[in-house]
Amino acid sequence: MVEYLFGSKTRLKLLRLFFRSPDEAFYVRELTRLAGSQINAVRRELDRLSQAYIIRIVDAKSAQVMRGGRQKFYGVNKDSLLYPEIKALLAKSQLIEENNYLEEIKTKTGVLTHFILTGCLMNNPSAPTDMLLVGSVSEGRLRRILSRFEKERNESIRYTIMSTREFNERRQFMDKFLYHVFEGPNLELVKQDV
Repeated sequence: MVEYLFGSKTRLKLLRLFFRSPDEAFYVRELTRLAGSQINAVRRELDRLSQAYIIRIVDAKSAQVMRGGRQKFYGVNKDSLLYPEIKALLAKSQLIEENNYLEEIKTKTGVLTHFILTGCLMNNPSAPTDMLLVGSVSEGRLRRILSRFEKERNESIRYTIMSTREFNERRQFMDKFLYHVFEGPNLELVKQDV
């Protein structure tokens, strides 16, 4: 959806990479691999983004200290007048896309009694899982949806599936795993006590 605003999927992928890691510098082949795009398309978009002062070429000395070699490194231009607006727009578009995936998981993976987000989805990487699904869940359907979600986020999502019976038993005995899920930051999207 938001790629229509930016003109190309490659440009959007590059912007997301730069704005997710605003303090990092990337070289062209690295960006090609991370964006999953053709090298000529990446070079063309880097030129356009540089001309718009959204990204900049990083100083060769600092780039060599960071990685070594003679590649040309690119980083986001935090001094650009457009930096805060683009950052906000990308964050909002990511929220919309994540909500679409989460809604698809809620409606197409089976009958859920609990659906809890935690871990990297709640900025808590030390949590034992990122997603807890309780009920009658089709793991194959979940896997297909999550593979698209992971590709979009560019990170893997750890999930745990439990039957309602197992969840209730473990909750009754104050299971260590469930304790960590509920004590850390979490968001319960589905809650039906059975």
